[in-house]
Amino acid sequence: MKAFTIDILGPPILTIVNNTGQNIQNPTITARASNGAQVEVYWMSPFPEVEIVSLGNGVFGFNVIPPGRTFSNGGLMVKATNRAGEVIERMTVEVKRYDPPVITVTDDSGSGGTVQTVTVNATDAGVTTAAFISGGSGITILRDSNTQFRFTGTGDLSGTVRFTSTNEKGSSFVDVAVRIVNIPQQVSISGPSSRFGQSTASVSLSISPPGATTSVVRLRGNALAVSKQSETSYTFRGDGGGGVSQLSATYRFTASYGGSTATHDCTVTVSVSRSCFVAGSLVTMEDGSHKPIELVGLGERVKTPHGSAEVTFVDLPLLGERKLLAFADGKAQTSAEHSIWGRDPDTGEQWWFTRDMEQWKLEAEDGSGASFDPAPVDLTDYSGNWEVATEQGFITTHWVEVEPELGEMTQLYHLYLDKDEAYFVDGYLVSALASKKGDWENYNHPE
Repeated sequence: MKAFTIDILGPPILTIVNNTGQNIQNPTITARASNGAQVEVYWMSPFPEVEIVSLGNGVFGFNVIPPGRTFSNGGLMVKATNRAGEVIERMTVEVKRYDPPVITVTDDSGSGGTVQTVTVNATDAGVTTAAFISGGSGITILRDSNTQFRFTGTGDLSGTVRFTSTNEKGSSFVDVAVRIVNIPQQVSISGPSSRFGQSTASVSLSISPPGATTSVVRLRGNALAVSKQSETSYTFRGDGGGGVSQLSATYRFTASYGGSTATHDCTVTVSVSRSCFVAGSLVTMEDGSHKPIELVGLGERVKTPHGSAEVTFVDLPLLGERKLLAFADGKAQTSAEHSIWGRDPDTGEQWWFTRDMEQWKLEAEDGSGASFDPAPVDLTDYSGNWEVATEQGFITTHWVEVEPELGEMTQLYHLYLDKDEAYFVDGYLVSALASKKGDWENYNHPE
């Protein structure tokens, strides 16, 4: 008996994966057939611009002959054939040939400005970079996107930037001249090199341009309370606690505008013990003799309205910004706020008076000056005659402003007493640190 082999072969089954038209650099199709079928791929009509290339294992690629062109709607036929028959699939493919990028640049004026923007357009590019190949010191490159770059800096700056675009086929570059012109307006600040004040001291500054802002820091010395009144005005205040006569510190003022700054240093001195007399003012001592106030020492006794008192502290403040006043006879030259015993020429009422109420209040508030109640008679703006107490009784007089020889640096003197809180200077009855220690409400100075 003769044996026969029956070969039952079915028609091919064709499976196709098409990844063309997906904006990738090397599109392909994969065509595989079952049942031992042979696979062929060809154009349905002549398409010489694109060559079909077999890459093996059923994978087919495309070689675009003219560079830089995209072909779509190409009619592609895939045929699988075996002895049992053939299967044909028709499809449309889109392929593109990738070449090294072609770069063009827009928005490149090159004329300068505070910020310059450059837009780079590159064909078939993956990544675009930017780097200076010459110049460029002080210029910062900011990337807004893969195609847009910004350049910033301070000053008149320039350089040449190389933009490089790269893809799988290679890279291309273009050089662009970049210039930044961003010169901040110059800032200036000026003011006094030193300031002196009684209780407070003010520093006034001149700044340019008007829109500049200012700040202050202490470089060295005593800490003072600082109050900023405006960009050009600062006030400094000291605390007179602990028997300290004056506080001094050097401060640095900084003016800022844009990216520019300027500084100015000023030494601020604040006398923190207040009411006081010039050197040479004569203090009446316990025995009736007279002694210049600058020579009176601790432990010495001075004449008071109730007898005598011991000197417990000699204060040495500076005049600062206060007025210096004297009576018509030129005596008792003192800071204007000092309290002096007087009598109202109209009513006959006796009480302390001051010729600078604002300063008197400052001293009363921080404890460095007289703080009796009620407050002294306010003669700040008074220009007539007043009855003033002396060792010989009351005299009718007025006062005048005196020009201090050393200005704000004029040294003054003041005595603190253990009781009574008043003494005689150039014959006038003046307050030491008048408070409840003295029975002033019941005091009447003799005629």
